[in-house]
Amino acid sequence: MFRRCFSVQTKSRHDVLEIVDIFRTGKSHFPDSLKDGVRAEVDTNLNIISRSKLSELLVAGAYADVLNQNQYEKILSHLSRTEPMKAETPFILEQIKTFEIMLRCGLIPSSTYSDFSNYSTKFLLRMRSKILESQSSQSAMFNEVNELSNAIAQEYFENISVGPYRLNFIQIGEAGISDPSSKSLVTPETKLLLKKYVCLNVIERNEFVDADLKPQARIRMAVVNALAKKPVHVPYKDWEQLGDHPEKKKLYLTQLVSERQLD
Repeated sequence: MFRRCFSVQTKSRHDVLEIVDIFRTGKSHFPDSLKDGVRAEVDTNLNIISRSKLSELLVAGAYADVLNQNQYEKILSHLSRTEPMKAETPFILEQIKTFEIMLRCGLIPSSTYSDFSNYSTKFLLRMRSKILESQSSQSAMFNEVNELSNAIAQEYFENISVGPYRLNFIQIGEAGISDPSSKSLVTPETKLLLKKYVCLNVIERNEFVDADLKPQARIRMAVVNALAKKPVHVPYKDWEQLGDHPEKKKLYLTQLVSERQLD
């Protein structure tokens, strides 16, 4: 009997790890048998799954439409009972913030804020208000886009926190000429930036697998499209085709941003 119970728990734990791994690596196929195994584990025993994996399962389950409303509630309740979060806080907080902003943007099938209990809603809103420090250094491409955007900008706001993401917002004047005096007229309040300015979303090489966007990048793109009135996506393939020519890249960015400003 003991050996049988151990075997069942090991298989269930493997199902959770496997679906998280599929999500991480960017594969698009989530077998129905695997989904069933994950649902069974969430319904029976969350204690054998680490808090870190639970937070990843929250996002992966939402992306792949694996979990239902009650199962989201169970995971959120389990995570909320383990506050305050300690060493792994940044990673877990990032996952919860991702789930929260997906919910806010209507990206989770058949679930809205109104579907959740008052307890879960308060927990999500509490996590939304927490500051998430950036854990990774920026890539050469991101830094180059940032530098050239600054060069063409009339107004430019960097590293603005939107859910779990750090996004940049830009507005350019005629011929990309900077007007320093206008900077003082605008405050970097997120709602204003999302409504008034072009939002730049840099899509890195490592966010693709087999020419397709990984799930994490797809979620960020969907969030930007849902929240920002004027989104611009800068994929690495387009950027690399411009070679080592800063003036060409400035023109490319100027055209992208100008088109969105006219929308």
